[in-house]
Formats: sequence, structure tokens, C-alpha cells
Amino acid sequence: MIRLHLFELEDQSWLPSVFRNFITDHLHFSQNLPFWYPINLAIAQSLKDILERSNTRRIIDLCSGAGGSLEVLSHIFFDVFSFPVEILLTDLFPNIPGIKRIEEKTGGRIKGHIEPMSALDVPRELDGVRTLFSAFHHFKPEEARLVILDVVRKRASVAVYELGSRSPLIVLLNPIRCFLRAFFLTPMVGNFTFIRFLFTYVIPLAPAILMWDAFVSTLRLYTPDELLSIATSVESDGYVWKSGKLTIRGPLRLPVFITYLTGYPQ
Repeated sequence: MIRLHLFELEDQSWLPSVFRNFITDHLHFSQNLPFWYPINLAIAQSLKDILERSNTRRIIDLCSGAGGSLEVLSHIFFDVFSFPVEILLTDLFPNIPGIKRIEEKTGGRIKGHIEPMSALDVPRELDGVRTLFSAFHHFKPEEARLVILDVVRKRASVAVYELGSRSPLIVLLNPIRCFLRAFFLTPMVGNFTFIRFLFTYVIPLAPAILMWDAFVSTLRLYTPDELLSIATSVESDGYVWKSGKLTIRGPLRLPVFITYLTGYPQ
């Protein structure tokens, strides 16, 4: 299917935080479940290679939301790889309660930058490998190019990972799966306030928003060739770019596709 950059509610500055945090909390919850571990392990193996090639053990995560899968990735780096890393969460619309929870759960191994920060202009002093997990699709091609341009101007490294693909089956099933997950799993996600209960079960607006954004996000996903085309459109002498797709056996042994783009200065 062709890429369509439709209207995604999470991108809108006017969206109340109760709904934005609902989305990012669900993403964090689902990506840290035990059956998601093989997917996180594959991402960690790829990311470890970029960290080593970049001679750093610092990750500057962009568009972090509530932290996504970084809680499990931190565990893998520390306890499985014996390769301790420093992780900083950043976002244009930071989920502050989610950031504080992950800081506490990881004993400070993951820290949050609670001031809004754009992926198009990362402070130079925040050096390390910049990561974007399930976030690059939020940028139109011209904006995505500016994200890469900022990486190159500041001689940083970058690793982009997106779950899914634009296949018709996934485009159809992903929003249904997300709606059901929102409706049945919200009490387990945490931060189960009265307002979250109200907009999940009395007026199911939060599950509807998650369902719509899941549908739009799938249509927005870039292919490996599109990612590489964006990266190489930026003048980047001395950079090594690589894109591709990993296929991992996920829940119920079903295949999960991870599209990636990595780049680092030689």
C-alpha cells in the first residue's frame, strides 16, 4: 500500500494530556509484556552494535512518550549483555507521570528530560545514539529529513525502529487489536484514575482515539527503501547508513516486522 500521512490525534498540541498519556501508557505497557521479549531482544542486539560503532553507551531517546520498550531494553543491556547504558527520555509532549514511574522502577537507570524537546533540534550537549521507537512515522518526509539533518549537523548517531508494515491485513487488524486492548487492559496499565475510567468505559473516547491513531500510524509507516532514501537525501559525508526489516516470532508465534534505519559517522 502507498504511504498516507493522514490526521493523527496524538500529533495535535491541543489534544488533552489525558488522551495522549492514555496512548503512550498503553504502548509502554504492551511493549514490556513478557511475550514481547523476543522483539525487544532483537532491537537491543541491533542497537548494541550501533552503540559500539559510535563508541558510546548513552542513548538519547526522542519522542519517548511513557518510555515504550526502554524499560526492558535497559534490563537486557544491564543484565543480559553486561553492557550498561545511560538512557535519557525526551519528548515534545512529555508524559511526566509516565517518566517518573519509569525512573522509579529502574532505579534511575532511565532518566527523563521533562522539558519539551523537538527531535528536529536536539541540544548538542545531549550526545549519544539518538533513538526513535515507533515514532518516525509521525514525521512527514520533509520533516523526517530535518530529523536526519539535525543528526548529521551535530555528528550524532541514530537508530530508528518501527513495528509493523503497510500490508492490508495489518492495516485492518492493528486498530481492532488496539481498541480491544484499550478496553480490556486499561486497569492493568496503571494510573487508573476516575477520568481514565470515565473516558474508557462510560464514554469510550480514549479507546476510539487509540484505535484511530493505530490505523493512521500503520498507513504512515515507511518502508526500508523509503527510510534509506530520506537519509541519503541529506549530505552526510562519512556517514554509514543501513536500512532493512527484521522478522521476529512474536505473540502466538505470529511474525512481527521491525523496520529499521541506522546511521553513524565513521
